[in-house]
Formats: sequence, structure tokens, C-alpha cells
Amino acid sequence: MLPKIVIVGRPNVGKSSLLNMLAGRKVSIVDPTAGVTRDRVSAIAHLPPTQPQEPQLPVELIDTGGYGIEDAQQLTAQVEQQISRGVAQADLVLFVVDAQSGLVPLDRTVADLLRTSECRAPVVLVANKVDSSAQEPTAYEAMELGFGEPVMVSAVTGHNKHLLVERIRDELDLSRFSGVEAPDPGVLLAIVGKRNAGKSTLVNALAGEERVIVSEREGTTRDAVDVRFEVDGHVFTAIDTAGVRKRKSLAGDIEFYSYHRALRSIRRADVCLLLIDAAVPVSQVDRQLANEILRHYRPTVLVVNKWDLAQQQHTQEEYADYLGHTMQGLSFAPIVFISAARGEGVRDVLAMALNLHE
Repeated sequence: MLPKIVIVGRPNVGKSSLLNMLAGRKVSIVDPTAGVTRDRVSAIAHLPPTQPQEPQLPVELIDTGGYGIEDAQQLTAQVEQQISRGVAQADLVLFVVDAQSGLVPLDRTVADLLRTSECRAPVVLVANKVDSSAQEPTAYEAMELGFGEPVMVSAVTGHNKHLLVERIRDELDLSRFSGVEAPDPGVLLAIVGKRNAGKSTLVNALAGEERVIVSEREGTTRDAVDVRFEVDGHVFTAIDTAGVRKRKSLAGDIEFYSYHRALRSIRRADVCLLLIDAAVPVSQVDRQLANEILRHYRPTVLVVNKWDLAQQQHTQEEYADYLGHTMQGLSFAPIVFISAARGEGVRDVLAMALNLHE
């Protein structure tokens, strides 16, 4: 098991940028809008050695939503539940504050929660947005939070990244993780579909836990979230993606980045699970995703979700004929009927995906 490093803090302190800096690639969406990250976004990274002959250290980095966000979709409670779950499982917590804006009451709230929660891991205080040594004196204010001297970094420029890596290595009990290698991701399953088709519900059903936030409100998921799980000795990684809608309807940078992460997930995948909402007609967005899948020659399972809501109106044979007419490019793709909310048919999806992959 890789050491889990969980990144926490209030909104807009640069947690997502810190994850991307440590991972060495763009994993989490970065935007000045507060509350962009909602789910736990994880990435496997190899931290560089700090001493000669020292090996790279594989770790799992986990970005969490900003604590105390005022979420327009009323998901604050779900975001904070995801933060609590992440902290409870952590081997190390990076508590990020904004050195430029200084401490605010919400920073103290997060500090109190780390002291009183189920957090059993050491906490490293990280003062972000320190772009040069001239800005370091103002960052010492963070010592008032009671977690010692902060590591001063700039997640955007990479300033003092090596100091943070050294501190992470010092705080982790490396004897527990010696010889640990990055886990095999197994079969990569990109779960794509239009908004509110039930993608996050399916991911949670596959993983056997509430790994991503589920809401009836559209646009809950923004990042592409990788969730690794094992079933009957087979390893899978489900990639939950943002719900796609027509490109002309994309509202702002966040939806634009979410849309392109969904398309990138198709390119990464071994098998695509194209989720069709049986409760509504097939749409232009469904066909748009089908075309993207075809363009990259990905094995595909057509997963008809919410079948419990539609089976009174159609038989499975009738609905399969309907899909054959409306999704002609994917006429070769096998169809599985499920209810993700009830957990019905989920194992059949995995069996079909494994078949196609083999």
C-alpha cells in the first residue's frame, strides 16, 4: 500500500496547484473560482530522492475540496465528508495556507478540526504562494496555528519544492513503505456520459464506498477522478468524469477544462463505459461522445443506466433496437442494462469490460 498524502485547507489556498506540482503533471483543475475541487482527486507520484543512492518514493497524492466552501449547488456537507474520509485514511496531511493573504478564521477552523478529528497522521504546515525568499517573513504568521514552522513554497513556480519533498520524506515512516511499488492500475475504465446520467453513482457502486460525491444537481463532478478497486482478483481503475454537454453550452473555464478532461479520459482508457440515461431520450451529447470514442478506436460497453425507471415502457430488445437506430456508429458495442443506484447489473458491466479488454 502506498503512503497516502492528503492535502487540506480552506478554498483558494492553492491545494490543486500543490498536487500538480508534486505530481509533475496537471491532474487537478486549477481555477481562481472557490470550490472547484469537490471530490478527492488522487494521483500516483514518484517523489525524487533527496540523498545520493536514495530511491524515488512512490506515493498517492490526494487533493480535497476547500473546507468551508459556500457551494452554489449546496454540496458543502458532502465535500466536507469527503475531506474527513481522506484525512482519516492519511499517512501524512499537508495543511496548506495562503502566505499572501495571511491567516483567516477559516484557517484556524481547519487547524482545530485536524486536532480533534480522526486524523492520526503527522501534519505538515505548508505556506503557499511564497514566490521568493523576500516573501518568507510574512509566512511565519502561520506558526500561530500550532503545527510548527511552515514549509514555504510556491506551487505555481515550484519555489522550494525540494524542501517540501525533504519534509515529506522526514515525516513519513519510510520503514513501513520500503520496497513499496506503485500499484498496477489494472484495466482503465473511462466512465463517460452526459450530465446526470449516473456516472458517480456507478463509480461508488463499483468501488463499494462513497468515493465520489453523488447529487441530483447537474455538474457535480468536475475533475476526472481515478478510483482503483479489485473484484474477484481482477484490478480496475474507474475514471469518473464530468458530465458532458454541448460545447456551445459550456459556461466558463471550469466546464471547458472538465470537458477536455473527460475527452482525455477516453484517450487514456482501455475500455470505455458510455453511460446512457434510460429515463430520457438519447441526445446529441450521447452521439458526440460516441463519435469521440470511435475516433480513438476504444472498446466500448453501452451501459444503459436507470433501467428500473424505463423497463415499464420498453423491453430490453426494444431498447436495444432503439439504440441501434440512434447510435449507429456503436452498433458493434455490447449493451448492459443496469441500475447503478440499486447496484443491479454492475458485475455484468465489469465482466463485459474484462471480456473486451482481453
